[in-house]
Amino acid sequence: MTIASTLSFLQDSAGAITTGTINSGGPPITFSIAGSEKVRVDSNGYLLVNYSSSQGSYHLQVQGNAYFSGSITAGNINAGTVVGSISTASSLASGSAGNLVYQISPGVTGFVPTGAAGTVLIGTGSAPSFSTGLTLTNAILTGLTVSTSTITGALTVAGGIGVGGNLYAGGIVNANQTVRTDRFIQSPYQPVAPRGLVYQGTGALSTITSAIGTVGPNQIATDPTGRFVYTANGGNNSISQYSINTTTGALSTITTAVSVGVAVYAITVDPTGRFVYTANYIANTISQYFINTSTGALTQITAAISGGGLSDPRGIAVDPTGRFLYVANNIVGPGVICQYSIQSNGALTQITSPIGAGSQSISIAVDPTGRFAYAANNASNNISQYSINQITGALSIITTAIAAGTLPISIAVDPTGRFVYCANQSGGSISQYSINQTTGALTQITTAIAAGSNTYYIAVDPTGRFVYTANYGDVTVGQYSINQVTGALTRIGVDLGLPIGSPTGITIDPTGRFVYAAVNNAICQLAINNFSAGSGIFSGKLYASGMPSSTSSYIVYINTSTFELSYGVNTGGSGGGGTSNIPSAGAAKTSSYTLTTADVGKFVEVQTGGSIVIPNSTFGVGDIVNVVNNSTGNITVTTNPTSTYIAGVNTTKSSVTLYTRGMLSVFFINGTTCILTGNIA
Repeated sequence: MTIASTLSFLQDSAGAITTGTINSGGPPITFSIAGSEKVRVDSNGYLLVNYSSSQGSYHLQVQGNAYFSGSITAGNINAGTVVGSISTASSLASGSAGNLVYQISPGVTGFVPTGAAGTVLIGTGSAPSFSTGLTLTNAILTGLTVSTSTITGALTVAGGIGVGGNLYAGGIVNANQTVRTDRFIQSPYQPVAPRGLVYQGTGALSTITSAIGTVGPNQIATDPTGRFVYTANGGNNSISQYSINTTTGALSTITTAVSVGVAVYAITVDPTGRFVYTANYIANTISQYFINTSTGALTQITAAISGGGLSDPRGIAVDPTGRFLYVANNIVGPGVICQYSIQSNGALTQITSPIGAGSQSISIAVDPTGRFAYAANNASNNISQYSINQITGALSIITTAIAAGTLPISIAVDPTGRFVYCANQSGGSISQYSINQTTGALTQITTAIAAGSNTYYIAVDPTGRFVYTANYGDVTVGQYSINQVTGALTRIGVDLGLPIGSPTGITIDPTGRFVYAAVNNAICQLAINNFSAGSGIFSGKLYASGMPSSTSSYIVYINTSTFELSYGVNTGGSGGGGTSNIPSAGAAKTSSYTLTTADVGKFVEVQTGGSIVIPNSTFGVGDIVNVVNNSTGNITVTTNPTSTYIAGVNTTKSSVTLYTRGMLSVFFINGTTCILTGNIA
């Protein structure tokens, strides 16, 4: 197929196009536009397709992919046939399945949409409100606001909403029995960690097992499937290849290391998990490899590329679509960023000539939306800021470079695309910035936070809650939590000391459970205290928790059949309050009772004389059991799983007290780990 290379038009005296030809490399295709519907090029150079001067409307229908280099700021985007506009409170007309679009006028209330599969509702002007339930199948709603003051029914989207990645909505539970997400749901590239009352883990690191050997690694990278790890070994100009035990996180050597360019320094894996690229700073080359997606073994795609501005390349990054690659060159004086497109076989082709950067540009990162790139300039102590052309991949300078600390050496963007962090080598600090979501320009959040000695590398975990640094000078890994509103960092305890060698690079597996640090001649293997990542297979489960208290607290029950929440207060009454939408597990227990898998998704009632035992190695990932103490006194809950935690408390428990008229939900991370929430202590 040949892409159209020539497009010519014949314009009338009013500037409207009446005829034209498209030269696609074969016979020209001639088109004519009759009547009032025309294609017009206005005085500003905009192409108006199907322009009607009487109606002042523009319509563009694209069959296939459409790429826009800028923002779409006017009109509606129609995903299919426009069935109609809604201007009165009436039911939507049902239609055949697939891509039905309704435009809802401002102020419309009280209707019940009943569109078929594929319905899209688009709000215009001020958002309409809903006074009754809204039920759709495989639907997308945009521009609509459902107010908790007007809604009296449930908002249901059967079949889910596709966001091109993981979606974690763990929101805040309010006493008025509404559930809302807390500020941010990101799409399509990045998962966002659950926020609210869920116990998420502290983010603190611990050692999984002893270090595994390699030869002088500089940087390290994990593939996006979380199965393989690769190190750039400057010690012997090679790439070591490892597989990840997805349960324990321990690494195993896949095969012998592959040769690479002289003085390999940086390494990255493309977001499709098919290609590996390295920057070789003495050879002044970029090496390219294909990943065997079954074994993880690497095969060279073609000879390493050179020239085109490559000079002491140290930083390398691929955009989230996997189409473009950028290289920061550690040149004294005005630096440059080299720009490449990635071909279908992984080979690189230079997009255009290098673009300017600060002195000794040493690290580069692309934001998760693929719109912006940032480069740390080691000698000029600043960060260059770029926008990315969404069609060509070419970079453009957004604004002047923003100041960083002394000798900025590594830069990272958080997976929500809101914050940038830069490790400053001299003095040991981390600069913190917010991203303007329209322009991409950076603004300093607060003053730099202290880090370890000779901070060499920085990485953000894939849930966007933690930051880790490789501190070369004091042989540690720094640990920080991210304020989910401001982006400001807070240190997590003390930095973790490493048993062997100074770290030069860090990578985090995509489930947010494991950290690997490249040190001297080895890789240290670490685990993140991060229950919300769990096993990475919690899809479809609703995880929410109440607040431990002994008196009059709202407690959340979880119905694992419908994934609904209900509420109760420990003030007495048969079965406690708010259990109406959760089925009973049977007759009340008046003696010691051990929970079984038959109790999953139900509530177990305990009366005077009863107690509860939670067994080990019985329940599965995501199982939930609820317990109601309907006795006149407190009861003991014996917890036999290897690790049992009260939500929000990082201390394992062998037993807890469930208060009288109190309620308890038990959520199983796996058969040997569970989290408790309720009127307990």
